[in-house]
Amino acid sequence: MAAKKRTEKRFPEAKTDKTSMDLPCDLTQEELVKRGEALSSLISDHTLLESRAKEVSKEFKDKVSSIALTIREVSHVIANKRETRKVQCMKTWDYKRGVVEIHRNDTGELVSSRSMTPEERQGNLFDFKAPLREADGEDSVVELSGAEG
Repeated sequence: MAAKKRTEKRFPEAKTDKTSMDLPCDLTQEELVKRGEALSSLISDHTLLESRAKEVSKEFKDKVSSIALTIREVSHVIANKRETRKVQCMKTWDYKRGVVEIHRNDTGELVSSRSMTPEERQGNLFDFKAPLREADGEDSVVELSGAEG
């Protein structure tokens, strides 16, 4: 009778499994052209964004500076408890005293006073308002004018 063969369990000499890795690969000419076009587009977008960022930065810098200026102005007003405003005034040429005076209309306060210039001393005869004494003793002003109106 023939001898029985003995079967043994054997371990494989090698095992394989599928996997992927990032490894360098040479590009084809077509891939190089596509990458060049992509790079050109990215450079264009980058330049455009940098330019826009500078514009926006300048806009914000201008807004910040404007607000800072307003803050300084308001702080100054609060610290001094006063501000400069347009106020209606009356300018008077006093020929008798030879001075020009400016008074505030709201308070009557004298704002400035100076001597008349030689030209101002000459005056304009046609713009002169002369006081006349009425029969009842009241003064009234008669405006002398070179033009009829």
